[in-house]
Amino acid sequence: MLAGCAVQGAVGFGANLVAAPLLVLIDGRFVPGPTIVATGLLNVLVIRREGTGRVDHSVDTAIAGQVVGVLGAGVLLAVVSDELLALLFAGLVLTAVALSLAGWHLAKTRPNLVGVGLLSGFMGTVSGIGGPPIALVYQRADGPTLRSTLARFFTVGNVVAIPTLVLAGRLGWDELPLIAILLPGALAGYASSGWLAGHLDKRTARPIILGLSTAAALAVLVRTLT
Repeated sequence: MLAGCAVQGAVGFGANLVAAPLLVLIDGRFVPGPTIVATGLLNVLVIRREGTGRVDHSVDTAIAGQVVGVLGAGVLLAVVSDELLALLFAGLVLTAVALSLAGWHLAKTRPNLVGVGLLSGFMGTVSGIGGPPIALVYQRADGPTLRSTLARFFTVGNVVAIPTLVLAGRLGWDELPLIAILLPGALAGYASSGWLAGHLDKRTARPIILGLSTAAALAVLVRTLT
């Protein structure tokens, strides 16, 4: 969680792309609820640091789509088994990696914004990993704009996702100790992200992050299927 939050605090997204696939191998209950709560704290801190003056307000259209995606994911999570959730999680992680590798740039049209918002909301609620779809739209923004805009997007998603997960039976008292384990890492990751922003070599970090996520997702698949 420390490593993931340091990456997201520096580049705008990626906390659970780094952390969630590894956490789910330790204990499946870490995902999605506790990781969403921990990154929710991170997003609030990033907004406080970056301010709102650099936010690209086209993201408000994506937020509308995100809310629909979150609610749809909540309905699904209320009825799927833990085994099916693990398979869905692994598939969404691999999808997120593929989207990141594709490097497409989507124009900021209303249909595109609604579509990536919906996909990000769904993926983020099911797996904790909702950054890659929305990043396809804003990946060419400068660092401060990207961090401010995505933090606004993710914070609204967190606010909607947390009660949705509670109602779906995927976040409750049993998850509180797991949240307590993750919060120090989220705080430490945020604290180190300012320094990392000035030193992160994306050409080096990106393949490591994506490779680690892919390996962990495949390990979840193997563990679930065997």
